[in-house]
Amino acid sequence: MFLLKPVPLAPWLLLTDNPPLCNVLVSILQLLLNANTRGADKSEKDLANKLLTEMNENQVFQEQLDCLCVSTLKALTAVKHKSPGAKEVFKERIGYTHLLEVLKSLGQPSRMLLEELLNMAVEGEHASVGIYGISNVQPLLLLIQWLPEIGSHDLQNFISDWLKRICCINKQSRTMCVNACMVIRIIETLTAHYSLHRICAENLISLLGSLGSQSMSSEELFNLTAMLRTSEPKKGHPYVVPVTRAMLTIARKQGLESALQYFNLSHSSSGIAIPTIQKWPGSAFTFTAWFCLDQDQSTFGISSSGMKRKQLYSFFTSSGMGFEAFITSSGFLVVAVCTKKEYTTVILPDHCFCDSLWHSVTVVHVPAKRSLGFFGQSNVYIYVNGQLKLSSPLKFPSMSEPFTFCCIGSAGQKTNTPPPSQIPDPPVSPPSNTSRSSLGGILSSPSRSGSQGKTDSLKVISAGTQDSEWGTPTSLEGQLASVLIFHDVLQATHVKGLYLAGKCHHFVFL
Repeated sequence: MFLLKPVPLAPWLLLTDNPPLCNVLVSILQLLLNANTRGADKSEKDLANKLLTEMNENQVFQEQLDCLCVSTLKALTAVKHKSPGAKEVFKERIGYTHLLEVLKSLGQPSRMLLEELLNMAVEGEHASVGIYGISNVQPLLLLIQWLPEIGSHDLQNFISDWLKRICCINKQSRTMCVNACMVIRIIETLTAHYSLHRICAENLISLLGSLGSQSMSSEELFNLTAMLRTSEPKKGHPYVVPVTRAMLTIARKQGLESALQYFNLSHSSSGIAIPTIQKWPGSAFTFTAWFCLDQDQSTFGISSSGMKRKQLYSFFTSSGMGFEAFITSSGFLVVAVCTKKEYTTVILPDHCFCDSLWHSVTVVHVPAKRSLGFFGQSNVYIYVNGQLKLSSPLKFPSMSEPFTFCCIGSAGQKTNTPPPSQIPDPPVSPPSNTSRSSLGGILSSPSRSGSQGKTDSLKVISAGTQDSEWGTPTSLEGQLASVLIFHDVLQATHVKGLYLAGKCHHFVFL
């Protein structure tokens, strides 16, 4: 028996060796299988005997080969652990189709072997999927394809149940499965429903409905309906009822769990770019959008030294002045204004957005107004799901220059950090003094439930140092539905109305 342990080497280095380590592992398994056949070459049998020293050949292939296969899968998982490059090299050079052929050569799989494929998918114990999430979707596709050829109904039900649990653990897992064309793979497996236990088939149909509610193409929908056709017109398909229920699940898009249409901005380089705005047509700035972020596996907590900031929007002039809002690594919303010298932020600390639910966020920047010969104070109002959550004093940048860098859900332009000698001393955050504000009538009496001018939410740093303070900008790393931008101030009633219209209402202004 081989004792295979992970080694502290870069997985992509192991895979790019000649020959690749993964190929060697699969080849050893194939060699042992060939050595058990009557037509095997004498040299192959000799080598197999050397690999399995002091073991009786028949006993090995009847009782120990499955354990050897499990150890091989563990070694493959260790080689590819947390390495997208290693997974891609294995997929291209060896392929999971070849791996499946080798596994089928063993005959009927054991539960231990199937569990190891689940472990490979989460790169850990599959029972801890809530902690790990899906790291490699390919073994799951392999299992779906293998199901009709597994003779044990208990194993079919076991695998299909765990497939449903793992693939539907969160929105990120569902998105990964959808992008890997798992829906088509499930439909292909269901065409062989006569080889599946009824519980197994219903588990797959339930999984299909969950994935379809995330995203489903017209081709996938066509194949699903075509699957229900039977050769005998008077005889219905045995699973027409559960498939109909799955289609109703796909069509049901109410609540905060799903949306009919959205932009998938999961990739770090994705986003929406807007052409240059030569002249801002109004005097204020309002941004409202629906978005959904996946729940992070890390422990939540506010940290000013986060590694990245997930950009919700950024509108900047060529001189670096403008508006910005982002989500911290801990899942909290930060609204920022950048002037020539200062980068001022307001954080909403009481609401974490990394919960895999859809949220409506509206940010209203109100400039200072002259009243009785005096200038008032510029403010920002932050609404979440139609309710005012925070209002705070916040500087308003100059709107005289064109906005040349306009991005939504995108990292946009990297901050140009000046040399240390050119960075001024950090300014002192001004105390909150809402009693001096003369903006009482600008917004129509917003709800008093929001936090009013909390001093601990306001922070001022030198312009150009925001990357070191808040992290490198990246995409939203989530999904974005309807987006609206206004050059005027939205009243609280307007914000509430937009929220009630929903995240996919295209005719709100008609």
